[in-house]
Amino acid sequence: MKKKAKAKIEMVASGLNELETPIHQACNLAKALLIMSSGENMPPDEGEGIFGVAETLVELIECLQETRGELWRLACDVEKGDAS
Repeated sequence: MKKKAKAKIEMVASGLNELETPIHQACNLAKALLIMSSGENMPPDEGEGIFGVAETLVELIECLQETRGELWRLACDVEKGDAS
């Protein structure tokens, strides 16, 4: 593998690794919103709205986590020369 290509693959892998923590934190915050939206002090209408937004955020963030993981594995495979 050429040095330039290997360097780019390493940059991609590094960038994907750096995304892991913020994506995980965002998912945890969205899950916290889900819990808060069902609290007894939350007015029902507001709680339902927050729940809907939080549920959508959790789904989107989990999708991002899956995509990040797939790209990370692909970058590792390419770096090792196992890409097909």
